[in-house]
Amino acid sequence: MTPTDPTFKSYELNSLLVREPRSMLFVPGDDVPKLTKIPSLVADIIVADLEDAIAPHNKVMARQTLKDVLSRFDQMTISRIAVRVNPMESNYFEDELLLCGELGVRGLVIPKLENVEVVKVARQTMSRMGRTDTIIFGGIESLAGVRDCFTLLSSGLSGVYFGAEDFIEEMGGQRTHDGLEVLYARSQVVLAAKLAGIAAIDQAVTAVHDLDRFQADAVQGRALGYTGKICLHPAQALACNDAFSPSPAEVERSQRIIASSETGVQLLDGNMVDAVHVRAATRLLAKHTQIAEIKGGK
Repeated sequence: MTPTDPTFKSYELNSLLVREPRSMLFVPGDDVPKLTKIPSLVADIIVADLEDAIAPHNKVMARQTLKDVLSRFDQMTISRIAVRVNPMESNYFEDELLLCGELGVRGLVIPKLENVEVVKVARQTMSRMGRTDTIIFGGIESLAGVRDCFTLLSSGLSGVYFGAEDFIEEMGGQRTHDGLEVLYARSQVVLAAKLAGIAAIDQAVTAVHDLDRFQADAVQGRALGYTGKICLHPAQALACNDAFSPSPAEVERSQRIIASSETGVQLLDGNMVDAVHVRAATRLLAKHTQIAEIKGGK
C-alpha cells in the first residue's frame, strides 16, 4: 500500500488507534463464526487468541483455521488484527510467529511476559519476514512479570496489557468486585508503561454481560492512566471506546481551561487553573482531534 492508494489515509489513521487502542477485543483463534465477524467489530484492535482460548490438543488445528479465515480478509481488516501466540518455551511459538508474518497481521501479543528475550526473538523473526512495522504487545500477568515490569516494558514493546486473572491466581488471592486486591499490581504496570512511553491496556472484566461493572472498571482504569482496556465481548468494546474517548463535557471544559489560561484567568468554576491543567487539557483535545480524524478517514 502506497500514499497514492485510495485506502492509504484510512490505513494510516487506523494505525494510530491500533498503536494505542481504546479497546482490545479477544476472539478465540479457532472459532470460525466469531472470526468471520471481525470486519464488522467496533474494537480498535481484535486479538485472535491462540493461547488461553485454545485447548492443548487443538493448537495446531486452530493455527490452520486462523490462516484459512484471515487469508480471506482485505488489508484494512488485517491492519486491525493481532494474534496472541503461545509462550516461547511452547512447541507452537515459532510456527505461530511464521504464520503472523505470512498473513501480515498488524500485531503480535506475547502472553505472560517474564523475559526480554522473547520480545527480541519476535521482533527479529518479523523483521526477517519483512514485517518491520509489526506492533508487539506484552502481557504482564504473573508475579515475576509485575516484579520486573519496569525492565520488561523497556524492551521494545509497543504496548502492554495487565492480566489480573492470572496474576491473582498465582498470588493465591481472589478477585473481588472493587478490585482492590490487584490495585498495586495494576498501578505498577501502568506506571512502567508510562515511563517506557508505550500503550497501557487495562484488565479484563470477566462478567461479560454486566456492562455497568465493566464501565465502572473502565472509568477506574482510565483514572489510573490506562489508555484502553481488554474486552471479551463485542458489547464491551463499544462501551470501552466511549469510556476511553474524551466526552463532550471533557472537551468543552478543556477548551475553557485553555481559553482561561490565555486570558490570565487562574480560577475556573471555583478551581485553580495552572500549567499542569493546561497540559492535561491540551493532551485531551489532541486525543479528541485524533479520534475525530480517524472516524472521518474511514
